This record gives sequence, structure tokens and C-alpha cells, in this order.
Amino acid sequence: MTFDLRHKTLSIVKCHLSIVNLPLFMSIRSLFKAKIKYPAWVPWLFLSVSLIGFIDATYLTIEHYLGNIPLCSLTSGCENVLTSQYSIVFGIPVALLGAAYYLLIFLSTIAYFDTKDSKILQAIAILTPIGFLMSVWFVYTQLYILKAICEYCMLSAATSTILFIGGTEVFARWISKQKS
Repeated sequence: MTFDLRHKTLSIVKCHLSIVNLPLFMSIRSLFKAKIKYPAWVPWLFLSVSLIGFIDATYLTIEHYLGNIPLCSLTSGCENVLTSQYSIVFGIPVALLGAAYYLLIFLSTIAYFDTKDSKILQAIAILTPIGFLMSVWFVYTQLYILKAICEYCMLSAATSTILFIGGTEVFARWISKQKS
């Protein structure tokens, strides 16, 4: 009975997706089956930018656990942002979550260089909207709720945005492959 319910649900979802014709959402599995050649700059972008993001987020995490507030040289809102209620989610510093996100992308990219398996780049591309959307939320929080800017947080937002742009390149090639 469970199989029939899943099969019917999948059929309904496929029907709805084909009506709106959104190839990005048609089948994540087909993304992993597609053999797509990506530009050489994409994995290098993922590697270098995730390393920058990891260093930034790790620095903020270390400072958090040491009880220090990093000095802001360009702005004056670091203390307000880094000690606000928004800097911790479920008891975990946001910077630690960011460090884990960047480390996952960094290590995945190293795995790609080792194996040359394009599925790894595709998996990274699926992760990048998460970091981007979180960054959008945190930039909004800084600008409109806290009315303070943390330059380290803005660097993280910039790195996650650049990773998202790299991820969109992966998705764009997948969509063009689906249409051909």
C-alpha cells in the first residue's frame, strides 16, 4: 500500500511540474545522471571562495568561544551584530554553521579534483542556495533589524553569493542539457 501511495504521489507531482514546465524541479535525480562538462573555473571558484568563507567563519567562531569581539576597521557594528540574539541559532553560533557549510563545499571540491566526478559539482550546486538564502536573511537582519553592519558577516555574505553564482552556472548547463 505504501508503494502505491508513493507512486501515485510521484505521478501527481510529475504531472504538476510538467504543467508549469519548470525543468529545474522536474527531477533532481536526472541532474545526477546527466553527463555535463563544466568550465574549469567553476571548481576553482568553489575551492577558493569556500576557503575564504571557511577562514572568515572559523575566525568568528574562535572569537565567539574565546569571548572576544573582533575589531571592525571599516564599520562600527560588529559588536552589535555578533552579540545579538540573531548570532546564535538553537544554541549554535551562526559562524560555526557557516564554517561547517564552507568546509563541506571545500572538501567536496577537493573530492571533485580527486575523482573528476561531475556529480560532486552538481551536489555542491544544490547546496549553494542554502548559504545564499541564509546570507540574504542575515544581511536583512543587519540592515533593517539591528541597523548595524559586521564586515566579517558581509564578507561571508559575499562569499556565499559568489558560490551561489557558481552554482547557477552548474544549473544553467544542466537546464540547457535538458532542453537539448
